[in-house]
Amino acid sequence: MSDGVRIACSHLGRIVAYLAIAAQTLQSPLHAQLLDRVASCADGVLSVRLPGGPADDEARARAMLADRRWSLMRRHSDDARAAMRADTTPGAVRFALVTPELLVTSQSDFPLPDNDGPMWAGRGVSRSITVGVAACGRGGKWGVIVAPTFWRSENRDFFIPTDPRFVPERQPEYTQFASPYHYEPRSLDLPRRLGEAGTGRLAPGVLAAWWRGDQIEAGFTTESEWWGPGLRNALLLSSNAAGVPRAYVRTSRPLRVAGELEAQVFLGSLGYSSWFQEPWMLRDTARSLSGVAVTWRPWFDRGLQFGAARLVANAYSGGEIVGRVLDFGRLSGQPNAVPWLDSTVMRRADQLLSFFAHWRLPLDGLETWLEWGRAELPSSITDLLAEANHSRAFTFGLQHARPFRAGRWHWRIAFEHTATNQTGTFSRRPSGSWYTSRVVPGGFSQFGEVLGASIGPGSVSQWAALDVAERRVGIGTFVSRIKWDDDSFYTIPRPLGNGLCKHDVSLQWGARGFVAASRFGRLDATVALQQRMNLYWQALGFCFANEVLQVDGRNTSLMLRWSTPLPENRRR
Repeated sequence: MSDGVRIACSHLGRIVAYLAIAAQTLQSPLHAQLLDRVASCADGVLSVRLPGGPADDEARARAMLADRRWSLMRRHSDDARAAMRADTTPGAVRFALVTPELLVTSQSDFPLPDNDGPMWAGRGVSRSITVGVAACGRGGKWGVIVAPTFWRSENRDFFIPTDPRFVPERQPEYTQFASPYHYEPRSLDLPRRLGEAGTGRLAPGVLAAWWRGDQIEAGFTTESEWWGPGLRNALLLSSNAAGVPRAYVRTSRPLRVAGELEAQVFLGSLGYSSWFQEPWMLRDTARSLSGVAVTWRPWFDRGLQFGAARLVANAYSGGEIVGRVLDFGRLSGQPNAVPWLDSTVMRRADQLLSFFAHWRLPLDGLETWLEWGRAELPSSITDLLAEANHSRAFTFGLQHARPFRAGRWHWRIAFEHTATNQTGTFSRRPSGSWYTSRVVPGGFSQFGEVLGASIGPGSVSQWAALDVAERRVGIGTFVSRIKWDDDSFYTIPRPLGNGLCKHDVSLQWGARGFVAASRFGRLDATVALQQRMNLYWQALGFCFANEVLQVDGRNTSLMLRWSTPLPENRRR
């Protein structure tokens, strides 16, 4: 047995203990006593589900087979909000417990983030729990959810190279843990490790308050949200990082506009990690984030959806954030189209833009999707048509699912390809890397993790999976390949072209499954074996040469997610 497997297996007892504590909390007498003493909403129990996880994947496949609506703007609290709207219990105010959502990971050799919300999945055991309370207004007209997330990571040491031949010299205004490949002018808060010891924090998690009218909903929230049709990666917003504290306005139901139209706008503030720049560098610099998203389902095909979304980040200080309300419509120009050697520091708006489509054919059990984005607005129509791929990123995929055994079971196969790396236009015109920014310190990140695709900037990934499931049990397997941060790879000086064939690539195989019990909730488990070759591009030899500097890594990853079922699922 390898050291990585032995280390990972040694944590299993601790993980099982966490799950037992969470299940006991749900079944405790205190829970029943609370329900007897107060007016309860939705049977006194609400559940939250982080988008982008295995349960979300399974719900998506079942929605397609049943021809049910699937939103391309999903929030962490959507299940809870739906139960609150459906509740008909009399009373002006009713209360409910937001039952625990528990996530535990074990990484044997190096960190491996994977749509895990506020938590940093560092080396060793990491765990997070989201739990709280909610208040429901009469008729679902308003609601409040207070369900913070507490996470903790062992954050054990792992190999981080410092060889000056392929690692940029550390700059004094950055901490020792900041990514040396993402200093200005390609600024991004993406530390390689969160300090020298175990770390954690109490994050807002799902902190939300809203008022809901016949057509409009307005409120404040801190939860994670997923924009777009991607299964594993979303270009603009995903559950890869902590949610953005924001005020928002959105449609409360689809509007009839030649079909069904949904839209939202928001204004929020981004936070820095403690391992990016030194505190004195960021004392008077905060980041606003303004966003807009629109989806449209045409009248002629209810299985087809189109959408567009835009994020605009901007630096501000003091009360200037109030003036950023309409930033989502601001023309930001081309702030990253500056020669690499130009070190001029400017502070202005930067943006990410995406268009997407999702097409479902329920009778055939087939869905396909595409999201295409640009980090730089075109300077003209000619520019757009001549070099449409400039500063682009994209994700596309397909999924096929079919029922069997009288519809009780189904199998599904899925594939997704995502790319955030620069294209060939970079050799003719300067541009930034996705999620990085020349003009907004920290770029498009939240507490040290990118807002969008979990593969991060400059990367390319392929992922494929095969699953078999029924309502209470499922099992599957998957494979993936990731070529990490090619945009940084090409910034390493190579006077003779040496090392240009030596990318940092991960190959991964894994198995996953779930068990859903009517009383104790749903447990998802994933185990993966990863081979990472040429970690941080240390091989500087010529193509196909025997390279003694190359360092490979092997990682065994275990992930458990536990959540409680909705009340109607318990009564089945």
